[in-house]
Amino acid sequence: MTNRQPVNLKALEKQLRKQGRAERKSIVVRQAKTCIGPSTWRTLAAETNDDVAPALKQIDLKKLVACRKPAEFRKFFCEELKRVDRALARKNKTVKGRKWGYGTKILSLFLRGMVLHTRYFDYKVVERLTPLLYVPVDRIVLNNLRKAELDTRCRAIKDMSQETFWQIQEWLAEAASNVGVPSIIFDDVWSNQEQYKQKR
Repeated sequence: MTNRQPVNLKALEKQLRKQGRAERKSIVVRQAKTCIGPSTWRTLAAETNDDVAPALKQIDLKKLVACRKPAEFRKFFCEELKRVDRALARKNKTVKGRKWGYGTKILSLFLRGMVLHTRYFDYKVVERLTPLLYVPVDRIVLNNLRKAELDTRCRAIKDMSQETFWQIQEWLAEAASNVGVPSIIFDDVWSNQEQYKQKR
């Protein structure tokens, strides 16, 4: 085995660190712009995303990583929900269900995407945060709750109240815990069922 000459790799390491920071920033920007589907934007004022995307980019992800208990995540979620609601209010002041319907859906989708669908967090952080995530409530979720005889008296997210949002999250979290899975899995299961029905 030949003796290797010592080399200075500092320049290469510096490039990687710089590119790594840039990549992490681009992940947040991309997720903020693309995490919400057109069906949500259609019910809000034109160009609402121009206000919401910058607000999502400002979410303090270090505080998210610091969350280790449901109560800590709930506090974090409520604080960031204020930020999203302020952004929504710029063009949607009189929209029903703005904060607890549209706002919670947008924030839940963004956090789900950042944790589960990007390389932003390492595996251990993803594993710890996944059980804390809230299910984004939409028409599909509400319909499936009614089928399960859990009627929220809420037919659309524009009718969502603070109390109803937390009641839904509690139901889903308890049911998922009893089966040994995170509640966010309801989002995938019910979305896949809806896509299958549409293809038939």
